[in-house]
Amino acid sequence: MKSFTCLALTLILASACTPQPDPPSYDSGAIEAAARAFQDYAHSFNYEELRKATTADFEFLIFGSRMTFDEFEGMLRSMEAERDGEPLGIYEISEFHTRFMGDVAYSSWLSDEWLESSIFVRVGDRWLVDRAFAIPIELADE
Repeated sequence: MKSFTCLALTLILASACTPQPDPPSYDSGAIEAAARAFQDYAHSFNYEELRKATTADFEFLIFGSRMTFDEFEGMLRSMEAERDGEPLGIYEISEFHTRFMGDVAYSSWLSDEWLESSIFVRVGDRWLVDRAFAIPIELADE
């Protein structure tokens, strides 16, 4: 019995000494970078990279409408056609407020004309946009 106890104790101690993966980092800079990339891809009509920056069940909410990725892409494609392929432009985004809960993060920020927010999901070492919300600042002030 003494041998079994020693063996069990040795195995427990050995497993406790096994290197554990680092805890996930809660770097708000990574969320800001993901938000900026998402915005840049959308504003430049880069649909391939935009799809890579979102989850498979991505939704975009604006003006009381909820869109799937395909519907969001359709909206952007109609904007692209109206603009003859000219990008939407670059908006300055700032004042990020980010909160983390495990592999999910919520962030809100201001752009030139919009109050925006997104829910991000960590997939591997990347943060992907799962939900995106936008409201014009003038409506947010009401």
